[in-house]
Amino acid sequence: MAAARKRDRKLELDSERVHEILRDAVDLEPVVDGHKALAVPPDIKRDVPPPPPLPEEESVDPASLRVFTVPNLISLIRLFLVPVFVWLLVGKHDYIMAFVVLIIVGVSDWADGKIARFWHVESKIGTYLDPAADRLMTVAVPISMAIVGFIPWWMVIIIVCRDAFLAGMIFVYERRGLRMSVIYLGKLATASLMVAFPMLLLAYLPVSWNDWVMPLAWAIFIWAFALYIWTGILYVYRGYLLFKKVPVLTPEEKAQWQEDKRILR
Repeated sequence: MAAARKRDRKLELDSERVHEILRDAVDLEPVVDGHKALAVPPDIKRDVPPPPPLPEEESVDPASLRVFTVPNLISLIRLFLVPVFVWLLVGKHDYIMAFVVLIIVGVSDWADGKIARFWHVESKIGTYLDPAADRLMTVAVPISMAIVGFIPWWMVIIIVCRDAFLAGMIFVYERRGLRMSVIYLGKLATASLMVAFPMLLLAYLPVSWNDWVMPLAWAIFIWAFALYIWTGILYVYRGYLLFKKVPVLTPEEKAQWQEDKRILR
């Protein structure tokens, strides 16, 4: 009897040991449909995490791929009107028509963004077309006005160098998988220049009532110029912090980052 009890106790200990081993080991599939297989004992709970969900296919908004939209058409018109302004101001010295064209360019810069946001017709090409038109205007207009002697060259050189330096900083962001965002003060500085340039041109028109326009135009231009330089310094400081603290992505990391953005989109 003692031998039998000892044998039964040994079997219980062996069974408990098997349970512990199975609990720590990889779970095995239980018997299914009567087929022989190593089964997990019923008193052991399976703790298998659910499989990760499959990534959904990238959904592309058809509206974002449209090219022929009203805001894009306005941006294209602005791109074509800037060379017309340069020709009227520098080539023909027709200051009145140059002033009219510059007003149309400035109003179109405000209108395309408003229409895109109000009617929800933002497009991917518009995110590149509108800034390109703005940069062309902020470079071509002051250079043309410096050629005819309306503003000093040193101010023009600073404006152009600021835009060129910020354009080079785009690569710093892209190498880290980021996109350079526009700050509110930067938009305000650009809008201020869009107001200051027509005011300066208006001050030089051959009319008798422009005596009060000249000091007002120069006050607006100096303020816009200072704000434009200050926002350029802010952009450079942000880029410096990014350069110091964010490492450059390897090609594999950049591909993974693009895939993550596609899944989260």
